[in-house]
Amino acid sequence: MEVYDALARARGRGDRVVLVTVLTVEGDASSHPGAKLVVGAGGVLAGTLGCSEFDSAGTDLAVEALDQEAPIRRRLDFPGHGRTRAIELFAEVNEPEPAVLVLGANPVGRAVADLARAIGRRVVLVAPGGDTAVRSGVEVRADDPPRYLLAAPPGPHDAVVISDHDATWVDEVLRVALASDAFFVGMLGSRRHAPEAVRRLRDGGVPEAHIA
Repeated sequence: MEVYDALARARGRGDRVVLVTVLTVEGDASSHPGAKLVVGAGGVLAGTLGCSEFDSAGTDLAVEALDQEAPIRRRLDFPGHGRTRAIELFAEVNEPEPAVLVLGANPVGRAVADLARAIGRRVVLVAPGGDTAVRSGVEVRADDPPRYLLAAPPGPHDAVVISDHDATWVDEVLRVALASDAFFVGMLGSRRHAPEAVRRLRDGGVPEAHIA
């Protein structure tokens, strides 16, 4: 179905979207139970609730659900010349697909990105140079890694992998990533570099709970 395809595409792009579904219909309402609308930050992506009036109401409810980061169930009345029309809507927020964020596009970083993509994970490779020598389907972002993480913080189902322990941005990225909701933060490095990185984090005041 178009609605579910649009939902999957949006989540695959890393977007948060809302699926609005009609639960009940009362009166002479031009809709039916099960009608669906997919709404993203930029507006309607697919589907309809039956008419522009209902679509507008569904979009407003979706925006509210995105702001609250929680599902909403609500009955809406639409007075007319005859019997009052009413629909009950359910707006459910759909989070982006879990991602592996690979920071640094050296050969190790590209290999990690390719492997993660090969096993079906959404992968974002972030590097100042925007290296594109990776498997098809890997999102490549030519950006400063610390700035990217601050602009698009990892979620609780995302993993962060730092592939270049010599990069000038490593310490800043570690501080940002460790303070995020990411379920995993790792850096590829030798037995010598890893303890040094941990020491710098402690010296910089990073809470022990973020390092352990």
